[in-house]
Amino acid sequence: MHTQRYQSGADLLLAVGPVLTRHEPDHSLLLGFAQSPRPFTHPELALGAFSGDSPQAAILQSSINEAIISRANAPAARSLGRALAECATRSRGLVGPRHAADAAAGAFAERAGVAIRFERRLTLHRLASNPSFTPDGETLRPATDDDEDLLVRWADSFDDDTRSPLHVRNARQKVRTATAAGRLFVLEHRGDPVAAASWSRPTANTKTINCVYTPPAPRAQGRGRAVTALLSAHLLALDTRDILIFTDADDPTPNRVYARVGFQPIAEFMHWAFEWRA
Repeated sequence: MHTQRYQSGADLLLAVGPVLTRHEPDHSLLLGFAQSPRPFTHPELALGAFSGDSPQAAILQSSINEAIISRANAPAARSLGRALAECATRSRGLVGPRHAADAAAGAFAERAGVAIRFERRLTLHRLASNPSFTPDGETLRPATDDDEDLLVRWADSFDDDTRSPLHVRNARQKVRTATAAGRLFVLEHRGDPVAAASWSRPTANTKTINCVYTPPAPRAQGRGRAVTALLSAHLLALDTRDILIFTDADDPTPNRVYARVGFQPIAEFMHWAFEWRA
């Protein structure tokens, strides 16, 4: 097993793209980052693992200095983990399908001489049927600039609720970017904003719903289900084949909500953190 380093996501996709698109939903996170046409800048990098001339797997370190690994057998995953460490990168952590992430993170930690810490276990879901929801005064609309202050407060609360690492928090910039791209939506109930959700990382056949948030007052009234179902219906109308959503595997509430919409789990992901000495 040997590895090759690439200077852009486009170069990575040319080399190992068929391996990734063969299981596109499982690789939507990696593909979403790799599809940018621009050359990598620090700390971004990508590596492919090969058996002879045959591509086996890939790993990509994103701009937030965390690595994403594809599905991989144990030898390929360990090879990629070691190679990532040998790039002299002080990666914050690694996420990917469970067995590949476990093997790669362990190999990285051993080669880099760092401690490894469990961060979270994630479940990847795919919409398996038409969204199940009957509106009762709820409507979905795109977010506008007038919503910014409210949505920034909600985004901050979402990060707190989901224990998002500090290095990925930038609520106002995220809200502005998603609003400008037409990817952030507000659920209204009889004219009052009661929830929000967005979508991101489009691939050839997938879109991923994220940042589903209901403020405390309207909770337990089906708003999370409503905003997810209505946004799913909107994405289906855009001819999206697979609609995906990640959840914290150990938080039962969103997993129940999304199951009622029509989502089914398709993969387990692990997120490992690396603890560097000062």
